Amino acid sequence: MPDDLCMVCNEPLTENRATCNQCGADFHFALRTDVPAKDCGDAWIDDEVQALVFGCNRCLGKAVPEAERRRYARRENAGARTVARARRVRTPRSQGGSNAS
Repeated sequence: MPDDLCMVCNEPLTENRATCNQCGADFHFALRTDVPAKDCGDAWIDDEVQALVFGCNRCLGKAVPEAERRRYARRENAGARTVARARRVRTPRSQGGSNAS
């Protein structure tokens, strides 16, 4: 179906797809090594059940949601000293205590 989207990258799926054994979602998976294709998961042989197991990058912990990718805000045209001074102004130290550093 053309409306199917990959649960990892949220792009339309092609014929190169697999279904995650943990969450049941479809994801991009290169079925052949001689044809370039997108991979949004992995496959391995489970020794206990002797079967091929598919896992999407979300269930494997390899995909980070878009909102969580950037941990730090970028500051344009500001050097390290400017950033350090801005932090000192925003977080005043307690008054009357001795500075142990």
